Amino acid sequence: MESGSRGSLNVGVLQSINTLYCRQLVTAFDKLHPNINLNLLELANKDIEAGLIQGNLDVGIGFILNKNYNPGLNFELLFKEDWKLITSQKNAEFSSGILNSSSHPLKMVLFPHGFETRAIVENYISSNQIKTNNITELNKISLILDLVENGNSFSILPELFAKIHTNGQIRMHDLVPKLPQRNIGLFFPTQRYTKRSVSNFCSLVREIMS
Repeated sequence: MESGSRGSLNVGVLQSINTLYCRQLVTAFDKLHPNINLNLLELANKDIEAGLIQGNLDVGIGFILNKNYNPGLNFELLFKEDWKLITSQKNAEFSSGILNSSSHPLKMVLFPHGFETRAIVENYISSNQIKTNNITELNKISLILDLVENGNSFSILPELFAKIHTNGQIRMHDLVPKLPQRNIGLFFPTQRYTKRSVSNFCSLVREIMS
């Protein structure tokens, strides 16, 4: 365990990180450290922070956005991402009207209540008087993007989310006004010994995601 060649490693990650990077991270880590029991959990950002404080997680990949994270945690920035209005190619013509508070025929798709992304987007909608024509709630990024691509829907999401869908029928539009960027990075407990396996995993994360 001291050398980082044995033991277990519990990692909490955002849904977008899990979808985009999980396979590459796990494959690379298992190749280098086959005797470590790696447990990678997809969690909401608040649950990643809580898991680290409670000792259930060794490290997390999450975000900060104009908020103070728990003082018992350290944060290491990996990259920043913008928020985008997401439409299909066929419905791209409605993007400017949506952002200008005009009427439009599209229905909005959002994460359910309880997701921090939902609260951020709802506040933006309210502040900028965006017309929503009711809301569909889905808890998976892939489902949201599939509905936007193949239906008459739109969403507002972090840019990284849209990269999950690669069929070429999704359009990303700059928000006017913009939302503050999301800072994606590594969370560590401040008052806990850092296992060698954590350091090894984080080195791979920096290599793959920075």
